[in-house]
Amino acid sequence: TTSYVTKWSSATAVTSSVIYDDGTNIGVGTITPVAMINAHGGAIVSDTKSNTSGVTNIVFSTGNVQTSANSTNNAAFKICGMQDGGSYSLVLTAQPVGSIPTFTAYSDAACSTAITNFDAGGSVLQTTTATTIITFIRSGITVDAMRATGFTH
Repeated sequence: TTSYVTKWSSATAVTSSVIYDDGTNIGVGTITPVAMINAHGGAIVSDTKSNTSGVTNIVFSTGNVQTSANSTNNAAFKICGMQDGGSYSLVLTAQPVGSIPTFTAYSDAACSTAITNFDAGGSVLQTTTATTIITFIRSGITVDAMRATGFTH
């Protein structure tokens, strides 16, 4: 089938695999990949991308785990590229203790199609240590967030 990577189905025959190549991005289980490698149904990500200090756009289409060294107290973050059914983790490494960052979730990498804007009720996502991990899970127009603190690196 056009755009699908072929695989051997027997010693002498080939068939289409679940890998789709649109010429720019690779989809596994999807024909509309939105990142260099887009796995539908789950993936193990072993590489992270770091955003430098002062950057507030966190683009998850480049990887499901991102870090930010933004040290602005009560920083506002744009969480971009969140696909329905996706799970994403943001590691905040420099938010001041007691900071209450706010988040706006976007479905696209360009941060132009907002899903929801939330601060999770204030203290729910308040930073209590130098390193805070926030996990976001998107389901339709709902984005849930959970904070984990006390990590060192």
